[in-house]
Amino acid sequence: MNIINTISRALTFVLILTIPQLGWTQAFPDYGPAFPQDQVTTIDIVIDPDSMLDMILNLESEHYYPASFTYTSSSLVEIVDSIGIQLRGNSSLSAFKKSFKISFDAFDDGNKWQSMKKINLLAQHNDPSMLRSKLCFDMYRYFGIPCARTSYTKVNINGEYAGLYLNVEQIDDQFAEAFFDGEGDGNLYKCTYPADLNYISENPDDYKFEDWGIRPYDLKTNEWKDDYNDLAQLISVLNNVPVNDLHCELSNVMNIESFLKTSAIDILLGNWDSHIYNKNNFYLYHNQQTGLMEYIPYDLDNTFGMDWINIDWTERNIYTWSPNGEQRPAYTRLMNDPVYRDRFSYYIETMIAEYFNESNITTRAEYWQNLIQPWIYTDPYYSLDYGFTTSDFDDAILNAWGNHIDYGIVPYVTARKNSAISQLENYENQGAIVHWVAPKRIEGDMLIESLITGPQAENCTLLLSVDGTNYTEIQLTDLNGILQTENDHIYSYYDEVWPMGTDQMYYQVRLPDNSLFPCEPAFFYTTPLQTGLYLNEVMAVNNTTIHDEENVYEDWLEIYNSTSSVINLEGYFVSDDTINWNKFPLPNFNLQPHAFALIWFDDDVTHGMWHGTFKLGSGENVILTKMTDGVSRTCQEMTGIPFLADISLELTTDGGSISASENNPTPGYSNLDSAIDESVGFMISSYPNPADGLIIFSRPVGHACLIDVNGKIVVETFQSSGLNTSSVTNGTYFLKLDSIIVKQIILHK
Repeated sequence: MNIINTISRALTFVLILTIPQLGWTQAFPDYGPAFPQDQVTTIDIVIDPDSMLDMILNLESEHYYPASFTYTSSSLVEIVDSIGIQLRGNSSLSAFKKSFKISFDAFDDGNKWQSMKKINLLAQHNDPSMLRSKLCFDMYRYFGIPCARTSYTKVNINGEYAGLYLNVEQIDDQFAEAFFDGEGDGNLYKCTYPADLNYISENPDDYKFEDWGIRPYDLKTNEWKDDYNDLAQLISVLNNVPVNDLHCELSNVMNIESFLKTSAIDILLGNWDSHIYNKNNFYLYHNQQTGLMEYIPYDLDNTFGMDWINIDWTERNIYTWSPNGEQRPAYTRLMNDPVYRDRFSYYIETMIAEYFNESNITTRAEYWQNLIQPWIYTDPYYSLDYGFTTSDFDDAILNAWGNHIDYGIVPYVTARKNSAISQLENYENQGAIVHWVAPKRIEGDMLIESLITGPQAENCTLLLSVDGTNYTEIQLTDLNGILQTENDHIYSYYDEVWPMGTDQMYYQVRLPDNSLFPCEPAFFYTTPLQTGLYLNEVMAVNNTTIHDEENVYEDWLEIYNSTSSVINLEGYFVSDDTINWNKFPLPNFNLQPHAFALIWFDDDVTHGMWHGTFKLGSGENVILTKMTDGVSRTCQEMTGIPFLADISLELTTDGGSISASENNPTPGYSNLDSAIDESVGFMISSYPNPADGLIIFSRPVGHACLIDVNGKIVVETFQSSGLNTSSVTNGTYFLKLDSIIVKQIILHK
């Protein structure tokens, strides 16, 4: 390549990365060293040849084969000695040029590379340009749609060049943590055919149906809980709320602005293998910061005129794009709502003017084509599936290849742009667009944030009220501050004084046209909820104090029922973060009056329902929260947990208001006890489990009993080294030794 072309490509790269986004959305994580946009990186895979052969011969196997991974770019060389590799795809599994999934934690739980557990290497075997997916991902990102980061890489397998690939970020909890303001611990659903979002029933379990052995709404996080309530609520609102009320109700459960933008982009790109047309290929993520469901697109090869079903996607009407006679409520019902239809029209027109036009797409396509050209010319698999030639690659931006490629990339843009403009309806001016508004409590301070886009975003104000009637109007600002970044389109109000003297604070955002978001005032609680359930004692460094049922010394938390009534723990949450307050939902268990229960915080819920979803750290706080009237409300917070071996933080009296460090901890017992009796249950092992009639203890106990899930004692013994369970029916119970629940027991006789 001559010096003029080199300079041209460099200038194009700068143009691509610095085009102003005109207030489309908040900032996303940058591409980072894993996804550089100015070079083709190299990934070297070393795998046993027999394993490679076995993987090729077993196309539909999801088994991970052991291998090593080396990543090389101009600024980074990193080696991961142990990874898992498997084939990726559905119809593409039989292609000569395979796609792969790389797992960095397949054989080393918790292992990551560049903060990712997995990446995907996409062969793009059916696209002669090798550009369509990349151009699509770039457009979604430009307009603020959360989507995978991508870059080009050449792949060597056992020292041989295996072709050029698109390196694509995996949509998982790590993705959610990076793209949304949280820890990625919300529900993430992978939605595949036939995920039409049509209503089935109010029963969340009805959305767990399978098609060909796979759930179309497949929960990929929090599988241990398998709770589909959030999905069922979204689908119910989408389908059952009257159209006249949809504008107000839907914005309470879904980031609808993000979805409207995605719909506009899908239709412009001709992405027919997505939700709107083919009820396929998208993710839904329940954002824990906003409470809203987020729509995430993926698998974007069938775009820019690639067609397998004999439809000209450049001509299809932008307002009736889904199949005739079929409901896609997330699209079809929105097109029947005047407010959403106008917003959609606005997005279509502004996207064409700003991005989806011949000049911009040509610039971007030529940049990527020039970058990858040398590696396409030498790709040994490029021509094997469809007979593509290097001339086909060179011509792909301007010319149709034929067969399933109906258009060259730029001619497709011309045809789709012109027809969309001709179909476009008149719409009301769109001054400011509120995507969401969310309050946060940060170490006793109040922060209210709202994502606002549009030309008049800076003219929005916040309304606050302590009684829901009399409001104070406050200017929102997009500035640097606590958890804030300037010019990220998240406007905020911060107050160092948490509201006092009231139980609730009401809030809305007023737009320049005097409309309000949300339609009805939302509120949050400003005072703790008194329930009688307490975080009574906690230890972050448990070296020798107490072990769990697996004989492992884990972080632990003691919960105490201070009342004279049974308290069911379901609906309570424990967390170490006031923002991510719902990290660990307490189990459905009836805690008896004045009883204690221990939770092990080992970040491994597979060990049972008394094992939490996180670990405790130095100086952290622990928060108990309960849902009240559909809003989270703090019950109690223990602050300043000591990070010293076998030192706990306890309430000086059970259920009291004063806490202190304690070097004689009493897990499972009253904090008034001066020391632990080492003969009690937490130092005792028991077996077998499952039990078949007799549970044996390693030493005598004063009192032992089995408790059912309702907290009822079903059998007990005193001053014994064993518990006879022959009279108890088969099932799951909890073993309690000297007033502490020590393990879950399965009876199977």
